[in-house]
Amino acid sequence: MSVPFDFQHMLNVYRDNYAAYKVTGNAAYKTAYETSLKGINQHIARINNSVQEDSEHIRNFMDTYEKSNGIITSLDNRIKRIKTEGPKLQDEYSQTKQLNQKEIQAVDNTYAYVKSAIVVGLVIAAGIIGSL
Repeated sequence: MSVPFDFQHMLNVYRDNYAAYKVTGNAAYKTAYETSLKGINQHIARINNSVQEDSEHIRNFMDTYEKSNGIITSLDNRIKRIKTEGPKLQDEYSQTKQLNQKEIQAVDNTYAYVKSAIVVGLVIAAGIIGSL
């Protein structure tokens, strides 16, 4: 972030006059750097006031927003809670499901029955063909 030109100018004037006063002891430089310092402090105070006013405006806007949009705020809070609690519940559900799952599952024998029927059919067909 850069310093505004006018503020940087005030800082440079203060620095130069303060250094000149310390080197020479000339009272004119002291008056100049004190005046510059007063201007710097006033500028900082204006910026602080502006920041305080902006913060107050933001706070007022947020208060008004929450009052007029209570449903949205409530939904936002619920969404935040779901985002934090959802994965925990999903893990708990998966663990419970695994614990309650049957250890042995029934085997589907349809394939074996079909295969056996085909083999029996081929044996019968071979027997009929062989007897001819």
